[in-house]
Amino acid sequence: MLKPYLYIALKLIAAYAFFSICFYGYVGLIDSRGSVYSHFLAEYSLIDGILVGLIYPCVWILELLGFTSRHSGNCVGIENGIVVYIAFACLGIKIMIAHTSLLIAFPGKQKIKFWVIGILAIHALNIIRVTTIVLMFNHDRGVEDLTHDLFNYFGYACVCLFFYLWYTKNGEFQKA
Repeated sequence: MLKPYLYIALKLIAAYAFFSICFYGYVGLIDSRGSVYSHFLAEYSLIDGILVGLIYPCVWILELLGFTSRHSGNCVGIENGIVVYIAFACLGIKIMIAHTSLLIAFPGKQKIKFWVIGILAIHALNIIRVTTIVLMFNHDRGVEDLTHDLFNYFGYACVCLFFYLWYTKNGEFQKA
């Protein structure tokens, strides 16, 4: 009875560790300050693509709401207001790794379809998250930690909900 659960837990841990190591290795390869640097990977950085795909929709939403926004590099904010710095850890990649690891670890159907939908949903939630953080920081700087942490917990709760919805519809767990 314990064997299938143990197998799934080990697959989950192994997948999460593998993708996390690959991510941090990739970050190390695109950092020009590192001892091993790949100009090619830095030039065509996936992380920069995710960052641009996060910043420009945030700017669009802020302007849609009537604010004059500004952005530069890893920063986005409201004109004459506080600018929020978006670090590698804020791109949602760790949540995407958790989502991917869950799908790999558990047996089921339609994994690729759900993986794509999940990644896009996580990215959309992150756009909303960063936009809301910019708005909240400009309204009241004292809510910085609360806003940031609350959205992180909400993001992981959404991944759990996405996984639950997928698994109840497509999961193939064998009960012993």
